[in-house]
Amino acid sequence: DGVYTAPYCPAALIMAQVDQMYSCMPNPDAGASFQDTPDWEDLQRRADMLQNHLSCVEVMVQYHACAGMSFRDMAQCGRDPRVCRKWLRGIFASVGAAYRPAP
Repeated sequence: DGVYTAPYCPAALIMAQVDQMYSCMPNPDAGASFQDTPDWEDLQRRADMLQNHLSCVEVMVQYHACAGMSFRDMAQCGRDPRVCRKWLRGIFASVGAAYRPAP
């Protein structure tokens, strides 16, 4: 949850470290003794969300569209449509500016 508490840390700056942390998390089929508990299900749900966010950061960095978005901002996009629209406008504007055909 730590990556989701930092409001002003761009995800692109910490993506490699977060990806390394993610790779240490147990797989759903790891056979943990508490595998059928709500805690295990919650851990797997959060791991899936983190994996999705890491994938988004990777694509945004590739297209120079990250614009300082933090992992916290990404989580808020899933809960608040206004925040999501704000970031989408910024992403589309930066991608559009970078890939606008020459006149």
